[in-house]
Amino acid sequence: MPNTRQPEELPYPRPPTLQLVNCTLTAIPPCNISLTATENEIYRQLDSNIFSISTPIDIEIFAYLTNNHPNRPFISYLLKGLRDGFRFNFSGQRT
Repeated sequence: MPNTRQPEELPYPRPPTLQLVNCTLTAIPPCNISLTATENEIYRQLDSNIFSISTPIDIEIFAYLTNNHPNRPFISYLLKGLRDGFRFNFSGQRT
Protein backbone atom coordinates (compact mmCIF):
# COMPACT_ATOMS: atom_id res chain seq x y z
CA MET A 1 0.00 0.00 0.00
CA PRO A 2 1.54 3.36 -1.00
CA ASN A 3 2.31 6.01 1.59
CA THR A 4 -0.59 8.46 1.46
CA ARG A 5 0.56 10.77 4.23
CA GLN A 6 0.76 14.44 3.45
CA PRO A 7 4.13 16.17 4.06
CA GLU A 8 2.79 17.95 7.16
CA GLU A 9 2.05 14.54 8.69
CA LEU A 10 5.61 13.25 8.49
CA PRO A 11 7.04 11.99 11.81
CA TYR A 12 9.89 14.52 11.70
CA PRO A 13 9.68 18.33 11.59
CA ARG A 14 11.44 18.78 8.24
CA PRO A 15 12.96 16.68 5.48
CA PRO A 16 16.22 14.98 6.45
CA THR A 17 19.46 16.71 5.51
CA LEU A 18 23.11 15.76 5.45
CA GLN A 19 24.20 17.62 8.60
CA LEU A 20 27.91 17.09 7.96
CA VAL A 21 27.65 18.50 4.45
CA ASN A 22 25.69 21.50 5.72
CA CYS A 23 28.41 22.18 8.31
CA THR A 24 31.01 22.62 5.57
CA LEU A 25 29.20 25.75 4.40
CA THR A 26 30.14 27.68 7.54
CA ALA A 27 33.19 25.75 8.79
CA ILE A 28 36.21 27.87 9.61
CA PRO A 29 39.57 26.21 8.89
CA PRO A 30 42.14 26.42 11.68
CA CYS A 31 44.77 29.10 11.36
CA ASN A 32 48.11 28.08 9.92
CA ILE A 33 50.86 28.48 12.51
CA SER A 34 54.36 28.40 11.07
CA LEU A 35 56.86 25.91 12.39
CA THR A 36 59.56 27.22 14.70
CA ALA A 37 63.22 26.91 13.72
CA THR A 38 63.55 23.89 16.04
CA GLU A 39 60.45 22.25 14.57
CA ASN A 40 61.76 22.84 11.04
CA GLU A 41 65.05 21.18 11.98
CA ILE A 42 63.25 18.17 13.47
CA TYR A 43 60.94 17.98 10.46
CA ARG A 44 63.90 17.88 8.05
CA GLN A 45 65.43 14.97 9.99
CA LEU A 46 62.28 12.80 9.97
CA ASP A 47 62.08 9.82 7.64
CA SER A 48 59.32 10.82 5.21
CA ASN A 49 58.52 7.15 4.54
CA ILE A 50 57.44 6.66 8.15
CA PHE A 51 54.93 9.49 7.94
CA SER A 52 53.69 8.99 4.39
CA ILE A 53 50.04 9.79 3.83
CA SER A 54 47.72 7.00 2.74
CA THR A 55 44.02 7.64 2.20
CA PRO A 56 41.23 5.89 0.29
CA ILE A 57 40.08 9.34 -0.88
CA ASP A 58 40.89 10.12 -4.50
CA ILE A 59 42.17 13.64 -3.85
CA GLU A 60 41.89 14.83 -7.46
CA ILE A 61 38.28 13.62 -7.70
CA PHE A 62 37.53 15.29 -4.34
CA ALA A 63 39.04 18.53 -5.71
CA TYR A 64 36.91 18.25 -8.84
CA LEU A 65 33.70 17.52 -6.92
CA THR A 66 34.25 20.45 -4.56
CA ASN A 67 35.37 22.88 -7.26
CA ASN A 68 32.20 25.00 -6.90
CA HIS A 69 31.84 24.67 -3.13
CA PRO A 70 31.09 28.13 -1.68
CA ASN A 71 33.46 27.78 1.31
CA ARG A 72 36.77 27.84 -0.58
CA PRO A 73 38.99 28.42 2.49
CA PHE A 74 37.68 25.24 4.14
CA ILE A 75 37.97 23.16 0.96
CA SER A 76 41.51 24.46 0.41
CA TYR A 77 42.38 23.48 3.99
CA LEU A 78 41.04 19.95 3.41
CA LEU A 79 42.86 19.55 0.10
CA LYS A 80 46.16 20.80 1.53
CA GLY A 81 45.75 18.46 4.50
CA LEU A 82 45.02 15.48 2.27
CA ARG A 83 47.98 16.26 0.02
CA ASP A 84 50.55 17.37 2.58
CA GLY A 85 49.26 16.04 5.88
CA PHE A 86 47.25 17.70 8.62
CA ARG A 87 48.97 19.54 11.45
CA PHE A 88 47.78 20.24 14.98
CA ASN A 89 48.94 23.88 14.74
CA PHE A 90 50.13 23.95 18.33
CA SER A 91 52.04 26.99 19.47
CA GLY A 92 53.52 27.52 22.88
CA GLN A 93 56.03 26.01 25.25
CA ARG A 94 56.57 22.29 24.74
CA THR A 95 57.40 20.27 27.80
